[in-house]
Amino acid sequence: MPPRQVRAETNLARAPGLWATGPVQLQLPFEAQGVGQLVRASGRLRLTPDLDVLAWVAERWLSTPPLDPEGWSRFTLHDLASDLYRSDPGRTERRHVRRSIERLMSCLVTVEGFDSETGRQGVAVATTSAPILVLISDLERVGPDARKVGSLRGSTFRVQLAPWLRAQLAAGGYTYLDWRVLRELDGLAKRAWVYLQAERFKPTGEGRSATAIGLGAPALASLGADGYARHRDARTYLARAGERIAAVDDRFESVTVERRPGGWALVAVKLDAAERRRLERERERVRAAIAASPLGEGLDFIRRT
Repeated sequence: MPPRQVRAETNLARAPGLWATGPVQLQLPFEAQGVGQLVRASGRLRLTPDLDVLAWVAERWLSTPPLDPEGWSRFTLHDLASDLYRSDPGRTERRHVRRSIERLMSCLVTVEGFDSETGRQGVAVATTSAPILVLISDLERVGPDARKVGSLRGSTFRVQLAPWLRAQLAAGGYTYLDWRVLRELDGLAKRAWVYLQAERFKPTGEGRSATAIGLGAPALASLGADGYARHRDARTYLARAGERIAAVDDRFESVTVERRPGGWALVAVKLDAAERRRLERERERVRAAIAASPLGEGLDFIRRT
């Protein structure tokens, strides 16, 4: 059974430049400045499936009592691939998972952001000598021979979260991600959605809360929209991403790009649980009224014929 939600370390969820929304051709060192964050890394990671895999592994560690003090997360390759692909995974799916874990092992990062242990902002929570994941024992045993990966279907993997990562997670420095939405979204919509999960929303009344992110260069980097030649192109694609987010995640009433007095902003409006239930009841009432009307009888006749 796939998890209902997973937890991603918040600095990584917000990290500018780290998660590529498209293909990664070469692993080259980079530095990116985001909103309240600076990231240096030995290379970029793939948004899908690398972020999904990392959050899944972190959730397995956090939700398996007692919490392993050395950061070991244990699972089978088949379990992880099954939750990622929602089917009985074959050799190709298991290979994708293995490659993702290998990328996470090889990525060395420096993250200056929020230290959940001390409550301080703008400090280095990870250094360039720190990978994200440390060791996969079964993969080390198998080595580079991909033909042997299939034999690991039921093998237990031991993945160790880096000390800085488990310290952040243990101190509560994580962001909840709905697993279904995480897997359904991709590209810029997924990157913006993950960032929004780490945002603080302010209540606005009537069962709603909102946030507005000014679309300067740091925010575009954090949202994954800094690769466009023109600012208006970034806004156009962010607006489309916002439509996709609202269509997939019913907690969002809208995610739009708006012109504000201080400039352009990404504006997201969330509905609380009570308001979502009220709106669903209203939709049910409207659907029932249409079904009982002459219009509904006509549509039923068309369907039957």
